[in-house]
Amino acid sequence: MTILIWIANHALWISLVGAICSVAVRLERFLPRRLHRLVLFVSLFVTFATPLLGMLKKSLDDRWKTQMQEQIATVLKASQPKPLKERLKACLDEIDPRIMQGLAAGQPRSQGVLKAYQLTELQKLSAEPGASEFIILTVQSAVVFMEQGTGTPVKIELKPAML
Repeated sequence: MTILIWIANHALWISLVGAICSVAVRLERFLPRRLHRLVLFVSLFVTFATPLLGMLKKSLDDRWKTQMQEQIATVLKASQPKPLKERLKACLDEIDPRIMQGLAAGQPRSQGVLKAYQLTELQKLSAEPGASEFIILTVQSAVVFMEQGTGTPVKIELKPAML
């Protein structure tokens, strides 16, 4: 592999030497015998280096193509939306981890006060198609003043499918 890399790094010079050799072959009768042998060896080297460069290029192209395909697959997988159930669990855990713990303990209903951004996210998730299999969200029309700002009282009923 080291030889292939050296050939690849010096491909321009090898091509130039090959061109000089082809010109020298035309002037073969005017060259001294030692120079004629040198031209022969250089021509043979260029002849063998060319297919090696082709193999190296194909090998590197295949490796690059494989890496690109893996990166594209990773990006596509990351860009796919997570299932609703996972997003709901993540949202509820962010609000309060005790909600999911309560469901596991057999208490599917909970209530509390949510901040505006939490309520918005939970409402958005509970409005998605199929969300009624997992959650029923009841928002009360009151406003609660807290130390961190205002909040809205909610009642959350989780279905066993969330487990």
